[in-house]
Amino acid sequence: MLDRTVTQQAPVSVHRRRTSDVLVAVAFFGAIGSAMMAWIAAIAWLSWRFLDWMLP
Repeated sequence: MLDRTVTQQAPVSVHRRRTSDVLVAVAFFGAIGSAMMAWIAAIAWLSWRFLDWMLP
């Protein structure tokens, strides 16, 4: 009886773990993507300001 309980609950725990792993990956890559977009925007803004300063 104990063996049946373990085998019946095992797929549920594996499914929950996979869902959690996917959510962590999405959150991680979302944070990395937003940080990369912020860096690109900052570089573009600084380049624009520098060109505006250099070229009257």
